[in-house]
Amino acid sequence: MLQLFKSMGVTSKIVLTVIVLMLLVAVVINYVFISKYRDNITHAMADRAASFTAVADETKNHVAKMNNLNLFDNKSIVEEMQTVRKNKGDYKATNAFQSIPVVAGWLAAEKAAKREGLDFKVLAFEARNKANEPQPGSFRATLLQDLEDQIKKGGDEAVYRIDEQTNTLHYFRSIKLTEDCMSCHGQPRGKYDPDQDGLDVLGFPMEGWKVGDMHGAFEVAMPMSLVDNQVASFTKSSAIWMIGLLTLAVVSLIGLTHRVLGLPLRRIIDRMESGADQVSQASGQVSGSSQAMAEGASEQASSLEETSASLEQMNATVRQNAQNAQEANTMAEEARQVSVKGNEAMQRLTQTISKIKSSSDQTASILKTIDEIAFQTNLLALNAAVEAARAGEAGKGFAVVAEEVRSLAQRSAEASKSTAQLIEDACRNADQGVDVASEAEASLSQIDDAVSRVTQLINQVSSASTEQADGIDQITKAVGQMDQVTQANAASSEESAAASQELSAQAEDLNCMVNELVATVFGEGSSNHRAKTRVKPVKTPAVSHQSKPAPRKQAQPAKAHAQQVIPLDDDDDFSEF
Repeated sequence: MLQLFKSMGVTSKIVLTVIVLMLLVAVVINYVFISKYRDNITHAMADRAASFTAVADETKNHVAKMNNLNLFDNKSIVEEMQTVRKNKGDYKATNAFQSIPVVAGWLAAEKAAKREGLDFKVLAFEARNKANEPQPGSFRATLLQDLEDQIKKGGDEAVYRIDEQTNTLHYFRSIKLTEDCMSCHGQPRGKYDPDQDGLDVLGFPMEGWKVGDMHGAFEVAMPMSLVDNQVASFTKSSAIWMIGLLTLAVVSLIGLTHRVLGLPLRRIIDRMESGADQVSQASGQVSGSSQAMAEGASEQASSLEETSASLEQMNATVRQNAQNAQEANTMAEEARQVSVKGNEAMQRLTQTISKIKSSSDQTASILKTIDEIAFQTNLLALNAAVEAARAGEAGKGFAVVAEEVRSLAQRSAEASKSTAQLIEDACRNADQGVDVASEAEASLSQIDDAVSRVTQLINQVSSASTEQADGIDQITKAVGQMDQVTQANAASSEESAAASQELSAQAEDLNCMVNELVATVFGEGSSNHRAKTRVKPVKTPAVSHQSKPAPRKQAQPAKAHAQQVIPLDDDDDFSEF
């Protein structure tokens, strides 16, 4: 039975469950309603029985009032009882017995109950009429004892209960002693015993009871067969209506369940089946992509580490170039200072040569003057010789002197010419020296300008090298961060690959759950059919090892001299910088 229930679809299970629940609810409701119906009828019967006992109680009270009003001929009643007692007759046939309030009450109720087909009795413990005393341990004795206990606790004056053995309803109303009852049941030889013999009017010993005490009860017994017949009739009619309503409800439920639950579940499960297959295939593809991404990220991390090592080596080279440029800048500055000093010396040399040339010009002018003086002296000597010749002997000495003077004048003229030639050569050389000094000064000025330009270029190269070194440092740091990010991406990719593997496993679990859902909703046959037609997901190998990045190379400082970095021997071509 359980296996059959498991093989059913969810619609059939719901319908069957609802039918069972509806049957249970119907049975419970019917049982509760019928029980309530039976209880209501039982209460109605108890109320009916209460009306009969109320008649007896009210009749008792009414007769007691009549007795108090002396409406009875008590004298004749007493005489009648004395005659009956003397003759030992039946006291029940006397007017005295009939005029007792409680007796009048139960006789009236008994007649009314008999007319209605009910059983009315008076029960009491220690009853004078033993026929009215219940048998010990019987249902009536137990119920009467419960009523006495209830009265003692201050409860209701009535109680009813069904005797299951006889299927009879028993209703008890307590009988409480009033003052008129004391004439028979009061204190012997008391105020209610006129003749002080301890006997009542009927000749029974007085019990010594008190007003308000309970002594017995009125009983109405009613058969429950009437109730059972009504309940059976009601149960039959309600069962017919219930079966009809349940049949209509089941048919409506089957149609509604199929329309509201079965068809939407079929569509949802079809979509879930398609989605589960797609998720399974996609998880396999994601796993392969994640594996490839992890390998690519590992290779990229290795390349970034090699790039970082190359950048560090380049950074060291650039810093060495910057240091060499600083040294070259210092050397160029020293050369510029030497060039400035040489230029100043050449300027002084030019000035000195100019002064020498000026002095030579002045000397040449003096020599020219000397030459002119020698020429005039020579003329004068010639004139003196002429005059001495004219003078004859007297003029011979003067002629000798004149000859010597002329000779000195000639020698002076020759010396002046030689000196003039030397001075002219010196002036010509001084002019050449001035020209050469000017050319040297111009060359030194060009050298100074070139050195200044070289110094500026070297400063620019040094600044650029420093900035380049700083930029390479930043690039190195960025590459290092990229390396870390790439390695983290590689680790994340491997984790993604592992997660995709887990996703693939979960997709398999999802397929299993869909199979279980199909089996639950449409039965095991539908689940077996889906298991045969389902597409298997693509499986990719799991990541077996973690790719290790290549070891980072140590950067070696570049060794180069300033002459190798900046060629200082070519002053005309600065494009190499």
